[in-house]
Amino acid sequence: MIVWRGPVMRELRYLPDAHATVKCEVCGTDFETHKCRIKDGRGRFCSRGCVGAWTIRQQDRVSGAEKRFCTDMLAAGLQFETQARIGRWTVDAVFEREMLAVEFDGEYWHSLPKSIERDAKKDADLSARGYVVLRIPERLHINNPKAAVQMVVDKLLIICEGMEHAI
Repeated sequence: MIVWRGPVMRELRYLPDAHATVKCEVCGTDFETHKCRIKDGRGRFCSRGCVGAWTIRQQDRVSGAEKRFCTDMLAAGLQFETQARIGRWTVDAVFEREMLAVEFDGEYWHSLPKSIERDAKKDADLSARGYVVLRIPERLHINNPKAAVQMVVDKLLIICEGMEHAI
């Protein structure tokens, strides 16, 4: 004879002493998890979204081409901050005093429809915060690195001239 054990198993599934309340490492919300998961080091996040956010933060998300572009800008004597946070966005390079955000767009990733849409939202939000957004295509830097850096220099000169006229 087969005995259905569903109700018995359901009662055993939630044992109050087997659970603990912990804080999510990403968003800080309190959530309940099994004590065994805490012991194993797995019960650190309240949702899959927080796991993904933590994973992304741990990765080195700067491409080799972007690193070369930043090296070229440094060699030209430009001083800027890389991977700077502005609101909810991370900007490849920012000239804070001049309010210039420079984005280095890789050919593949920034040609995808979702990336195009996200880039448009990012540009609109940064512009609303008062930043000028300059996008440098990867192909330009590959073909002529000096021209790519010169685009940044020219944009900085235009912004600085505008600042002088405003004073």
